Amino acid sequence: MIAQPIEEIPLSEDEAEKRLAAIFQSWESLEQSVTIAPDKDGFTVNGQQFLDSDGKIVKYVANYKTGDVTYLLETGSDEYLIKSSRVPQEPITIATGTQSGNILSIQTDNGEQYQGLDVILLSRGFLIVGRNSVDRYLAGKGFSNFGVPGAGFHIASYQNGDISSTDYILLEKTKNWTDYSENPADMLKQTIDLTKDTCSLLGLCVKEDYMLVNLKTGKVHPFDISIGGKDISVGSNCRRQNAAVQKCQDMDFFESLYERNGVPNYPHYFWRIRWFNTPSGVIVIAQENESHDVTLTNLTTGQKVVAFNSFFGFNSFKVVQDASGKITVAVDMSPVKLNRFSQQIHINDEKIDDVAEYISLNSTLKTDGIEK
Repeated sequence: MIAQPIEEIPLSEDEAEKRLAAIFQSWESLEQSVTIAPDKDGFTVNGQQFLDSDGKIVKYVANYKTGDVTYLLETGSDEYLIKSSRVPQEPITIATGTQSGNILSIQTDNGEQYQGLDVILLSRGFLIVGRNSVDRYLAGKGFSNFGVPGAGFHIASYQNGDISSTDYILLEKTKNWTDYSENPADMLKQTIDLTKDTCSLLGLCVKEDYMLVNLKTGKVHPFDISIGGKDISVGSNCRRQNAAVQKCQDMDFFESLYERNGVPNYPHYFWRIRWFNTPSGVIVIAQENESHDVTLTNLTTGQKVVAFNSFFGFNSFKVVQDASGKITVAVDMSPVKLNRFSQQIHINDEKIDDVAEYISLNSTLKTDGIEK
């Protein structure tokens, strides 16, 4: 997929868009770094919960270098607002939305309305994803066509990197109807896929269900991250067997970034791949090989290094980007949870103070991307 570069899109002549553009341009540059981090109730800024009295923050995206953040706010039953801010500036509403069944309708301040199945946030706008189209809205510039992914992949619903500043978007492998078919030929395919999943779980083969795509060149960079792990389970019709065990007749599964107890669902791809714009290029930190490896990649130079490797796997990592663009990563060296409901014991963190410099000095791998 090739999208028109943001810098080539002119400012809109619409008066409402002009007002938005003026507000964004009035925001001052950050004098010192801010830390924006995900939280089950939205996100935190410098460790403090970011609250909006208009509703509940459903998801957000941030440009960590500039402090720009856009978030989706649930204000009522199937009603939403999309707001933008440069923390700690006062947020402004850039669009409103309503949901009817699977259809999401988004309307901007100038009255333009688009419909789709999902909304992907940008640090200063959003994407409306339809069945066969993707439309991009940039505050101050309006709507433009975005392009669509190639066959077999779709835009991932959760993006843990800013598409606008990096020109990279995360795609997810598409499951099709044959994955649920009882046709013998399709069931054979399912068996082969299950074998691949098991092989990947043991760290014996590659499972590239996610890739980052350069919106200007169309090059793709696949990552060894499995589509499994997105869902959590919730039991119903349960009876307590003893003080520690409940037996449930039914079990429902649904995608979630967090467990029922509020702890991050770390197997979800959102927590396993992050990417940033830096002075040295676009930097990616990823948990690959079923979390046995933590890899650092500079997509601009094509350099890649396995910074950490463990037979038992890693639980998570934390990333901080300062106002200069430098990235620091701390990896939780605790073994990955074999039972996600068990007590996780935190051992210690291993830290890399300058990821770009570390890649430059230690890279032995090359990832030039694949032409699509």
